[in-house]
Order: sequence, then structure tokens, then C-alpha cells
Amino acid sequence: MRLFTGISLPEATLLKIDRVLRDLRPLAKARWSPVHNLHITVKFIGEFPEERLPELIAALQAVRSEPFEIRIGSFGWFPGVLWAGVDAGDKLISLAGQTDSALEPIGVEREKRPYTAHLTLARTKAPIALAALRREIDTLRDVEIDAFPASSFHLYRSQAGVYTRLQTFPLE
Repeated sequence: MRLFTGISLPEATLLKIDRVLRDLRPLAKARWSPVHNLHITVKFIGEFPEERLPELIAALQAVRSEPFEIRIGSFGWFPGVLWAGVDAGDKLISLAGQTDSALEPIGVEREKRPYTAHLTLARTKAPIALAALRREIDTLRDVEIDAFPASSFHLYRSQAGVYTRLQTFPLE
């Protein structure tokens, strides 16, 4: 099974993002992420044996973090990807690091790159397709879409573009 951990976004935040995307979608031919799929990935796990799922859940239950605030905004792009920025300070970076450390002993490879939180809004194989968004994105660069408290993270299964929440881990 293909797995990842992430933080879900409140419905009100998803609605605010959707309002912004309504204006952006016509500007570029891209694969736009369904708004209901948007989440903040904490750790991409990848393929993991279903029979070892209890072991993975037990490892994730050892991850500790206090609740923290997340701010969504500052749109931008890197080759082939339009994204919205996620700002949660050191607590989200710490949560990602602790998750990495908790899963390494059970065979999940540590991240090689530094953790960078973002929401993937659209993808394209032709990066030039996102160039049409440049002016609009520049006007949104410093816009804060929403802020909300993160009080839990989740284990998700990804299957054919559908994300299913398997387990919730409270932040206390």
C-alpha cells in the first residue's frame, strides 16, 4: 500500500483556496489538484506492506508535538508545479523530523532533502504552461489565505488519486 502522513485542512480553508483557484484555473492548462485532496504532507512513506501496518501505526504513536498554528499563502511555482506556501514555524519541521526518526527503525527511508511544507495546487509536464500565471501569482505572493490550528496529523493511503485516512494522531 502507498502511504504518507499529513495534516488535513479545515473545510473553511479549502473553500478559501478553491475561491482563489477559480480565478487561476483558466490561466493555464495543468492538472489541478482536487481541492478535497489538498493536505500538508509531513512524511511520504511510499509502498509499505499492509501486514506491517500495525507496526507502522505503533511507530507513529510515539511521535510527540504540541498543537501549532499553520498559515497558508504566498503562492509560487517551481518547474512543473504551482504551490501555496505553508508557514508553521519550527513545530511543523520538528514534526516531520520526529516522524522520519520514528519510522527509520522499521525500514522507512529518511528524507534526503530538507523538509519544505507546501500545498501542490497544480502540475504540468510543460513548465511553460504555468508562465501564464506569472502576473496573477505575483499579485498573490504575499496574500495570506487562511490560518488554522493543527491539532492532529494523519496516516493516509493513496490509491488511484483517492486519499483515505487510516489513523489519526493527536498533537498534545
